[in-house]
Amino acid sequence: MTSNPPDVLYSLERNVGLREMNALLAAGDEHLSKTESGAFRIDLNATPVVNSLTLGAMVRLHNRFKQKNRRLLLCNANDAIKSILETTGLSQILLIEDGHIFNTSGAGVNISLTLDFEIYRNFGIFKFGGSMLSPRDSEFFFNTAQKILIDGYRMLLDMTDLVYIDSMGIQAILRLYKTMKEYSGEIRICNAGIILTELLERIQLTSLIKTFNSADEAIKDWLTLEER
Repeated sequence: MTSNPPDVLYSLERNVGLREMNALLAAGDEHLSKTESGAFRIDLNATPVVNSLTLGAMVRLHNRFKQKNRRLLLCNANDAIKSILETTGLSQILLIEDGHIFNTSGAGVNISLTLDFEIYRNFGIFKFGGSMLSPRDSEFFFNTAQKILIDGYRMLLDMTDLVYIDSMGIQAILRLYKTMKEYSGEIRICNAGIILTELLERIQLTSLIKTFNSADEAIKDWLTLEER
């Protein structure tokens, strides 16, 4: 009789930068490709706090595991990490293991907005899809993007799959601009589509938060600035 492969426990390091984030993504992908069952458990015991790169990697892996009906679990998260997950709204997406109890506080909560993440060179790209139809959607968007700015990263918000954004979503973008003035991080928007672009132009935000037609165009502009 063949036994099912056991869960994999991956211990995240204390400080997570690009190298550690890529190692996490590689370990998760390897487990997913080489096994047909078993959860991938991320041990946060040695990690005092998570940054937006780490959160993005966790979201990316969560989406990949979910597509194959597999589970990604976060374990040994301290109160600071749980607070970040609650604040950003990711506690409604990521499964948190507390002892043998799983956090299901987000169960049944409808979030119309979807999130994915990828890294290109040293630039993080958060991809938003679905619709901003409720205050919860707008807060999810704002809190995730705000975390990026507070961490001091340059991140691109890709709106390729965003179907609809309401006035609360526009207000969230306005709030982000104000946050940008307080921290050294920078966000840019790409693939906004005609409707969102017109809205941003109407409220004169395109001169404050740079928008681009594609991710390649936004990144190329960043690289050009680095060379100067």
